[in-house]
Amino acid sequence: DNPPFKNVIVIIKEMTETTIQVKRARTDREPGLYKIMMEKIRDHHRYFCPIESVTEISLATITKKEMRNCNECEFRNPIRQTYVRVTKRIVGNQTLDERIKTHKAVFPHSTVEKVEDYYEHIVEGLLKLKEAKIVHFNIQPSNIMYSVTECLPVITEFGEAFVLDDLYNDETMVEVFTKPHPANRCMEAVLISAILDTVEWKTKPINIASLKRVISKKMMDNEVLAKKWEIYMEKHAGADGKIVVDDLLKNWHTWDLYSVNKIFHKTNIQATNPGEPYIKITNV
Repeated sequence: DNPPFKNVIVIIKEMTETTIQVKRARTDREPGLYKIMMEKIRDHHRYFCPIESVTEISLATITKKEMRNCNECEFRNPIRQTYVRVTKRIVGNQTLDERIKTHKAVFPHSTVEKVEDYYEHIVEGLLKLKEAKIVHFNIQPSNIMYSVTECLPVITEFGEAFVLDDLYNDETMVEVFTKPHPANRCMEAVLISAILDTVEWKTKPINIASLKRVISKKMMDNEVLAKKWEIYMEKHAGADGKIVVDDLLKNWHTWDLYSVNKIFHKTNIQATNPGEPYIKITNV
Protein backbone atom coordinates (compact mmCIF):
# COMPACT_ATOMS: atom_id res chain seq x y z
CA ASP A 1 0.00 0.00 0.00
CA ASN A 2 2.91 2.37 0.69
CA PRO A 3 5.79 1.68 -1.71
CA PRO A 4 9.04 2.78 -0.06
CA PHE A 5 10.10 5.13 -2.87
CA LYS A 6 6.75 6.47 -3.99
CA ASN A 7 7.44 10.10 -3.08
CA VAL A 8 11.21 10.16 -3.40
CA ILE A 9 12.87 12.32 -6.03
CA VAL A 10 16.04 10.78 -7.38
CA ILE A 11 18.56 12.86 -9.29
CA ILE A 12 21.11 11.06 -11.41
CA LYS A 13 24.14 13.18 -12.18
CA GLU A 14 25.23 14.18 -15.66
CA MET A 15 28.75 13.04 -16.50
CA THR A 16 31.05 13.37 -19.49
CA GLU A 17 29.54 10.57 -21.51
CA THR A 18 26.45 9.87 -19.51
CA THR A 19 23.07 11.54 -19.43
CA ILE A 20 20.23 10.11 -17.41
CA GLN A 21 17.14 12.00 -16.34
CA VAL A 22 15.59 13.46 -13.25
CA LYS A 23 13.16 10.91 -11.81
CA ARG A 24 9.97 12.13 -10.20
CA ALA A 25 7.26 10.16 -8.39
CA ARG A 26 6.35 6.50 -8.83
CA THR A 27 10.06 5.69 -9.15
CA ASP A 28 9.28 2.42 -7.41
CA ARG A 29 7.32 1.27 -10.47
CA GLU A 30 10.14 1.61 -12.93
CA PRO A 31 12.17 -1.41 -11.78
CA GLY A 32 8.97 -3.45 -11.96
CA LEU A 33 8.39 -2.33 -15.53
CA TYR A 34 11.99 -3.23 -16.32
CA LYS A 35 11.31 -6.78 -15.12
CA ILE A 36 8.26 -7.00 -17.38
CA MET A 37 10.37 -5.83 -20.32
CA MET A 38 13.00 -8.45 -19.48
CA GLU A 39 10.34 -11.15 -19.55
CA LYS A 40 8.27 -10.03 -22.54
CA ILE A 41 10.58 -7.99 -24.80
CA ARG A 42 13.65 -10.00 -25.74
CA ASP A 43 15.53 -7.10 -27.38
CA HIS A 44 14.22 -4.40 -25.05
CA HIS A 45 17.66 -2.79 -24.67
CA ARG A 46 17.52 -1.69 -28.32
CA TYR A 47 14.47 0.46 -27.66
CA PHE A 48 14.23 1.34 -23.97
CA CYS A 49 16.33 2.33 -21.00
CA PRO A 50 14.37 2.19 -17.74
CA ILE A 51 15.98 2.41 -14.34
CA GLU A 52 16.75 -1.13 -13.31
CA SER A 53 16.69 -0.92 -9.53
CA VAL A 54 16.11 1.48 -6.65
CA THR A 55 17.49 0.89 -3.18
CA GLU A 56 17.04 3.07 -0.11
CA ILE A 57 20.05 3.06 2.19
CA SER A 58 20.36 4.53 5.67
CA LEU A 59 23.22 6.98 6.17
CA ALA A 60 24.45 4.70 8.91
CA THR A 61 24.98 1.77 6.54
CA ILE A 62 27.18 3.30 3.85
CA THR A 63 30.36 5.35 4.00
CA LYS A 64 31.22 8.37 1.87
CA LYS A 65 34.04 6.39 0.26
CA GLU A 66 31.64 3.62 -0.71
CA MET A 67 29.26 6.21 -2.13
CA ARG A 68 32.01 7.70 -4.29
CA ASN A 69 33.29 4.37 -5.56
CA CYS A 70 30.08 2.49 -6.23
CA ASN A 71 28.72 2.33 -9.76
CA GLU A 72 25.54 4.01 -8.61
CA CYS A 73 24.31 7.56 -8.13
CA GLU A 74 22.79 8.94 -4.99
CA PHE A 75 20.45 11.55 -3.61
CA ARG A 76 20.04 12.58 -0.01
CA ASN A 77 16.43 12.73 1.08
CA PRO A 78 16.40 15.65 3.57
CA ILE A 79 13.10 14.61 5.14
CA ARG A 80 13.95 10.99 5.90
CA GLN A 81 17.72 11.57 6.25
CA THR A 82 18.56 8.73 3.92
CA TYR A 83 20.29 8.19 0.63
CA VAL A 84 18.48 6.68 -2.29
CA ARG A 85 20.76 4.69 -4.54
CA VAL A 86 19.80 4.02 -8.14
CA THR A 87 21.61 1.59 -10.39
CA LYS A 88 22.41 3.44 -13.58
CA ARG A 89 22.78 2.34 -17.17
CA ILE A 90 24.90 4.51 -19.45
CA VAL A 91 22.89 5.81 -22.38
CA GLY A 92 24.79 8.61 -24.07
CA ASN A 93 25.39 12.34 -23.91
CA GLN A 94 22.91 13.42 -26.59
CA THR A 95 19.17 13.65 -26.78
CA LEU A 96 17.61 12.66 -30.09
CA ASP A 97 17.28 16.32 -31.09
CA GLU A 98 20.96 16.92 -30.40
CA ARG A 99 21.92 13.83 -32.36
CA ILE A 100 19.88 14.98 -35.37
CA LYS A 101 21.55 18.41 -35.26
CA THR A 102 24.97 16.74 -35.18
CA HIS A 103 24.07 14.53 -38.14
CA LYS A 104 22.73 17.51 -40.07
CA ALA A 105 25.98 19.40 -39.57
CA VAL A 106 28.14 16.49 -40.76
CA PHE A 107 25.87 14.70 -43.28
CA PRO A 108 23.21 17.24 -44.34
CA HIS A 109 22.12 15.35 -47.46
CA SER A 110 21.12 12.17 -45.59
CA THR A 111 19.46 13.81 -42.58
CA VAL A 112 15.89 13.35 -43.80
CA GLU A 113 16.39 9.63 -44.38
CA LYS A 114 18.16 9.23 -41.03
CA VAL A 115 15.35 11.00 -39.14
CA GLU A 116 12.82 8.70 -40.80
CA ASP A 117 14.91 5.69 -39.74
CA TYR A 118 14.88 6.98 -36.17
CA TYR A 119 11.11 7.43 -36.31
CA GLU A 120 10.53 3.91 -37.64
CA HIS A 121 12.75 2.48 -34.91
CA ILE A 122 10.83 4.27 -32.16
CA VAL A 123 7.51 3.11 -33.62
CA GLU A 124 8.82 -0.47 -33.59
CA GLY A 125 9.60 0.01 -29.91
CA LEU A 126 6.09 1.28 -29.22
CA LEU A 127 4.67 -1.84 -30.83
CA LYS A 128 6.71 -3.91 -28.40
CA LEU A 129 5.37 -1.82 -25.51
CA LYS A 130 1.88 -2.54 -26.81
CA GLU A 131 2.56 -6.27 -26.70
CA ALA A 132 3.74 -5.93 -23.09
CA LYS A 133 0.69 -3.73 -22.29
CA ILE A 134 2.89 -0.86 -21.08
CA VAL A 135 2.15 2.83 -21.64
CA HIS A 136 5.10 5.19 -21.28
CA PHE A 137 2.85 8.25 -20.87
CA ASN A 138 5.67 10.81 -20.79
CA ILE A 139 7.31 10.79 -24.21
CA GLN A 140 9.00 14.14 -24.77
CA PRO A 141 12.08 15.16 -26.79
CA SER A 142 14.24 15.14 -23.66
CA ASN A 143 13.18 11.54 -22.91
CA ILE A 144 14.46 10.08 -26.17
CA MET A 145 18.22 9.59 -25.96
CA TYR A 146 20.70 8.49 -28.61
CA SER A 147 22.33 5.32 -27.34
CA VAL A 148 26.10 5.14 -27.78
CA THR A 149 26.02 1.36 -27.56
CA GLU A 150 23.04 0.68 -29.84
CA CYS A 151 23.64 3.65 -32.18
CA LEU A 152 19.87 4.10 -32.10
CA PRO A 153 17.37 6.29 -30.22
CA VAL A 154 16.06 4.75 -27.00
CA ILE A 155 13.12 5.81 -24.86
CA THR A 156 14.04 6.67 -21.27
CA GLU A 157 12.32 8.11 -18.18
CA PHE A 158 9.69 5.51 -17.30
CA GLY A 159 8.79 7.23 -14.03
CA GLU A 160 5.28 8.02 -15.32
CA ALA A 161 4.74 4.69 -17.11
CA PHE A 162 2.13 2.13 -16.13
CA VAL A 163 0.89 -1.32 -17.04
CA LEU A 164 -2.56 -1.23 -18.60
CA ASP A 165 -4.05 -3.69 -16.10
CA ASP A 166 -3.23 -1.24 -13.29
CA LEU A 167 -5.68 1.26 -14.69
CA TYR A 168 -8.60 -0.91 -13.66
CA ASN A 169 -7.69 -0.08 -10.09
CA ASP A 170 -9.49 3.18 -9.25
CA GLU A 171 -6.68 4.51 -7.07
CA THR A 172 -4.08 3.92 -9.79
CA MET A 173 -6.25 5.46 -12.47
CA VAL A 174 -6.77 8.64 -10.48
CA GLU A 175 -3.06 8.79 -9.64
CA VAL A 176 -2.04 8.43 -13.30
CA PHE A 177 -4.45 10.91 -14.82
CA THR A 178 -4.33 13.68 -12.24
CA LYS A 179 -0.68 14.40 -13.00
CA PRO A 180 0.14 17.57 -15.04
CA HIS A 181 -0.13 16.99 -18.77
CA PRO A 182 2.81 17.63 -21.13
CA ALA A 183 1.95 19.70 -24.18
CA ASN A 184 1.95 16.64 -26.43
CA ARG A 185 -0.46 14.54 -24.35
CA CYS A 186 -3.24 12.99 -26.43
CA MET A 187 -6.86 14.18 -26.26
CA GLU A 188 -8.13 10.92 -24.73
CA ALA A 189 -5.89 11.31 -21.69
CA VAL A 190 -6.82 14.96 -21.27
CA LEU A 191 -10.54 14.13 -21.33
CA ILE A 192 -10.14 11.20 -18.91
CA SER A 193 -8.36 13.57 -16.50
CA ALA A 194 -11.23 16.06 -16.77
CA ILE A 195 -13.79 13.33 -16.05
CA LEU A 196 -11.85 11.93 -13.09
CA ASP A 197 -11.65 15.42 -11.64
CA THR A 198 -15.37 15.33 -10.83
CA VAL A 199 -16.96 13.86 -7.71
CA GLU A 200 -18.32 10.34 -8.14
CA TRP A 201 -16.98 10.20 -11.69
CA LYS A 202 -17.87 6.54 -12.18
CA THR A 203 -21.59 6.79 -11.54
CA LYS A 204 -22.53 10.35 -12.54
CA PRO A 205 -23.24 11.41 -16.14
CA ILE A 206 -20.39 13.40 -17.69
CA ASN A 207 -20.66 17.15 -18.12
CA ILE A 208 -20.65 17.62 -21.90
CA ALA A 209 -20.37 21.41 -21.72
CA SER A 210 -17.35 21.22 -19.41
CA LEU A 211 -15.62 18.66 -21.62
CA LYS A 212 -16.25 20.80 -24.72
CA ARG A 213 -14.47 23.68 -23.01
CA VAL A 214 -11.52 21.37 -22.35
CA ILE A 215 -11.49 20.35 -26.02
CA SER A 216 -11.64 23.97 -27.22
CA LYS A 217 -8.75 24.95 -24.96
CA LYS A 218 -6.62 21.99 -25.98
CA MET A 219 -7.34 22.35 -29.71
CA MET A 220 -7.66 26.08 -30.17
CA ASP A 221 -5.37 25.87 -33.21
CA ASN A 222 -7.48 23.25 -35.01
CA GLU A 223 -11.18 24.08 -35.18
CA VAL A 224 -12.01 21.18 -37.51
CA LEU A 225 -10.55 18.53 -35.21
CA ALA A 226 -12.01 20.25 -32.16
CA LYS A 227 -15.46 20.01 -33.72
CA LYS A 228 -14.93 16.30 -34.39
CA TRP A 229 -14.04 15.74 -30.74
CA GLU A 230 -17.08 17.68 -29.59
CA ILE A 231 -19.32 15.49 -31.76
CA TYR A 232 -17.55 12.41 -30.40
CA MET A 233 -18.30 13.50 -26.83
CA GLU A 234 -21.91 14.34 -27.64
CA LYS A 235 -22.58 10.69 -28.42
CA HIS A 236 -21.86 10.02 -24.73
CA ALA A 237 -24.38 12.57 -23.47
CA GLY A 238 -26.12 11.14 -20.42
CA ALA A 239 -23.61 8.29 -20.03
CA ASP A 240 -21.90 7.63 -16.71
CA GLY A 241 -18.26 8.59 -16.40
CA LYS A 242 -17.04 4.99 -16.26
CA ILE A 243 -18.69 4.18 -19.62
CA VAL A 244 -17.03 7.19 -21.27
CA VAL A 245 -13.62 6.51 -19.70
CA ASP A 246 -13.74 2.88 -20.85
CA ASP A 247 -14.46 4.08 -24.38
CA LEU A 248 -11.58 6.58 -24.26
CA LEU A 249 -9.23 3.84 -23.01
CA LYS A 250 -9.83 1.60 -26.03
CA ASN A 251 -6.86 2.90 -28.03
CA TRP A 252 -4.40 3.19 -25.13
CA HIS A 253 -1.71 1.49 -27.22
CA THR A 254 -1.39 4.48 -29.56
CA TRP A 255 -1.29 7.27 -26.98
CA ASP A 256 2.52 7.22 -26.95
CA LEU A 257 2.51 7.21 -30.73
CA TYR A 258 0.55 10.46 -30.66
CA SER A 259 3.38 12.06 -28.68
CA VAL A 260 6.02 10.63 -31.02
CA ASN A 261 4.12 11.88 -34.06
CA LYS A 262 3.99 15.36 -32.54
CA ILE A 263 7.74 15.30 -31.93
CA PHE A 264 8.45 14.22 -35.50
CA HIS A 265 5.86 16.63 -36.94
CA LYS A 266 3.82 13.89 -38.58
CA THR A 267 0.71 15.45 -40.07
CA ASN A 268 -1.30 12.21 -40.24
CA ILE A 269 -2.42 12.64 -36.61
CA GLN A 270 -4.50 15.63 -37.72
CA ALA A 271 -6.55 13.35 -39.97
CA THR A 272 -7.30 10.84 -37.24
CA ASN A 273 -10.94 10.65 -36.20
CA PRO A 274 -11.72 10.76 -32.47
CA GLY A 275 -12.14 7.30 -31.02
CA GLU A 276 -9.75 5.74 -33.56
CA PRO A 277 -6.10 4.78 -33.01
CA TYR A 278 -3.32 7.06 -34.23
CA ILE A 279 -2.74 5.16 -37.46
CA LYS A 280 0.89 4.13 -37.75
CA ILE A 281 1.39 1.63 -34.95
CA THR A 282 -1.46 -0.61 -36.10
CA ASN A 283 0.29 -1.08 -39.45
CA VAL A 284 3.79 -1.94 -38.22
